[in-house]
Amino acid sequence: MIDSILKKVKDGLFVETFEIPFEVEGVIIIPGFVDTHAHLAEHGFFMRYPSLSGINSKKELLEFVRENLDIEKEINLFVDYDDSFFMDGKIYKEDLDRISKDTPIVLRRVCGHVAILNTKAIEYFVKKIGEEYIDVQNGIAYEYLPLNLYDILDPALDEVKEGIQLAEKKYLDDGITGLCDFAKDFKIFLAYRELDEKNKLKIKIELSFYESSFSNLKEMGLYTGKTFGRLKIGGIKMFMDGSVGGRTASFYNPYKDAPPVSPFYSEEKLREKIKKYEMSGFKVLIHAIGTRAIDTVVSAMPNIPDFNHRIEHFEFPSPYSLKGVREKKLHISMQPNFIRRWHKMYKEAISLEEFSKMHPYKTMQDMDISYGFGSDSMPQGPLYGINGAISHPFISERLEKTDAFRYYTEYAQRIATLPTGAFKKGFFADFVVIQENKVKSVYVEGRRIK
Repeated sequence: MIDSILKKVKDGLFVETFEIPFEVEGVIIIPGFVDTHAHLAEHGFFMRYPSLSGINSKKELLEFVRENLDIEKEINLFVDYDDSFFMDGKIYKEDLDRISKDTPIVLRRVCGHVAILNTKAIEYFVKKIGEEYIDVQNGIAYEYLPLNLYDILDPALDEVKEGIQLAEKKYLDDGITGLCDFAKDFKIFLAYRELDEKNKLKIKIELSFYESSFSNLKEMGLYTGKTFGRLKIGGIKMFMDGSVGGRTASFYNPYKDAPPVSPFYSEEKLREKIKKYEMSGFKVLIHAIGTRAIDTVVSAMPNIPDFNHRIEHFEFPSPYSLKGVREKKLHISMQPNFIRRWHKMYKEAISLEEFSKMHPYKTMQDMDISYGFGSDSMPQGPLYGINGAISHPFISERLEKTDAFRYYTEYAQRIATLPTGAFKKGFFADFVVIQENKVKSVYVEGRRIK
């Protein structure tokens, strides 16, 4: 089977369009995975810091922080904690103060929307960004600080390139040969360009930018679709709400333990922003998780978009929004790893009415809505997410295995518009061999790399 595929490859590209059996004698051969929503560059940067992933109790976490504290560092950052599994309580400023009152300690939650700081870290960040973004009394920072931590720490270009290469290897090992990344600052674009020019970039990247980089994009003459080697310009990323774990996703109903929050922009303001970016040559990719946020985005979108605009996450859409995205031909990026990992937390956090709308994969498939899968790098492995899609908590929304793979390959490619993820003439010859639910080998441009 591998030999027959390689015979259709020349100069790293497929020379014809073809299909192969999905599964032969227990071996699955598919095009390279395309992750429609990842944070490879940022993930790589944070890979340089101690990870709290896999720690399932407050006690264990605090012990890990204590054992790995480095008093010589300007700041001790720990990433990817997930307190949704903790049975022994939440983490507070006082817990970190008991570890150290002299060394700044920051814990960044896996969702990227929450951070916990000790007293010394509060002092450190107040000097950098002021008090308005930090709950000084409790040592909690929502949204701005954790989401912009990369920018606040301001890594050097070489550090960004080092992070990209660290993360790229990890993603390739999981069979990801194309992805949509999001640039926290313009250095990420420069890092990708430099790596690609030196032939050090193997994954095909569609790179979108946060709104703060808009002036740089215009100065550089960039626009949606402009391509440099393996790097393609995506669009402008915007946020309409936060996360369920941080209690900042926007629903109509209150949380079971917190009040509801409003979308970050009104419908009128969002419509103005979309028009502004369209006129400058950019599509928009809008983060919207809660039902109210999603409804606002769908209402604000033009009836006949000039670009393939996207909604990111789309976790709890209403029937109104499902009908709207189909009629307006919007694209959707969804993360099935979220429901595998957090559906119990969702059920405990939000009303039953909102929970019942969760990730309607089969409904969207039946409605012929354009969507593809991604990971948000939490975690980045497609097989983990595919398992979430085929074992959805709601039986009626489960996908067949074959379809779940397609939403992470050829359907995801349709969202990302990258030349990988399908066996098509002129596409990169990237494909993956899976056996016993594990990625056994990965081919990039016709060469085996794993």
